[in-house]
Amino acid sequence: MDLEEDGSCRVHTWFMGMAGDIAAFREYAAQRNDPELFERFWCSGEGEVIHFPGFDCLFSHAITYPVLLEQCAAIDVRQRLIPAQFLMLDGLNLSTSRNHAIWARELVEQVGSDSARLYLASVAPEEEEGNFSRDAFACWHKDLFVELIPRIFQAVEAKNMNWRWSRELTGPDGEILDALGQKWVAAGDASHFSMKALAATILDAFALCRVRLEQDKPIAHLAAFIAVAGQALIPDLSHHLITQFRLPKNAILCWLVDVTLADYNI
Repeated sequence: MDLEEDGSCRVHTWFMGMAGDIAAFREYAAQRNDPELFERFWCSGEGEVIHFPGFDCLFSHAITYPVLLEQCAAIDVRQRLIPAQFLMLDGLNLSTSRNHAIWARELVEQVGSDSARLYLASVAPEEEEGNFSRDAFACWHKDLFVELIPRIFQAVEAKNMNWRWSRELTGPDGEILDALGQKWVAAGDASHFSMKALAATILDAFALCRVRLEQDKPIAHLAAFIAVAGQALIPDLSHHLITQFRLPKNAILCWLVDVTLADYNI
């Protein structure tokens, strides 16, 4: 951004990025009717700002933002950086000029936001370049969202999920659910957050649903796990499961956190 017409005074637009985050947080605190929330988070040394930049934005998030905050005497907040690599499309770099691209709005209109979000998370380029294959995605979407998920709803539709989900927690799948829960907690830990691992955990639960359906065994407990653990990645489906089967979301979340944290170690 040129502050002078001759270009002698120029400010990089990223300079304003952190100012926007701070201003947005003030608005958030005001909306919650908790004006002191800003000071508790940004000024106490207890808050932590976690950046999720793409690889090409590392300079601003890793260098510029921390330096800017260090110069603000009133700001005392920890910072953490979780970068991502590049995501390719069908093995090639995305390029709008070469018309080799896929538009998020069009994709969501075709398959829904849950499907797009879960698949993109499953191929997230966290430690190396990833690839979004349109053919692979189409097969994956058909297998999971067109075929398996309707079967899950049909299998539990006539059941009383309020009690069946809890009855199976200590059954044959109890240890498996504990392991899934520990993976879910570990993936969400800020010290090594992984969207890809979160997606893998949900997909493992779906895979177990498929096996139990083939065996004609209960899946209410698995559906309950997916509904609560999947709220960030498949919010529409999670809401549908919770409301249709009247799942006690808070009780399930408490069970999930209490059981998994008891044995959780980094």
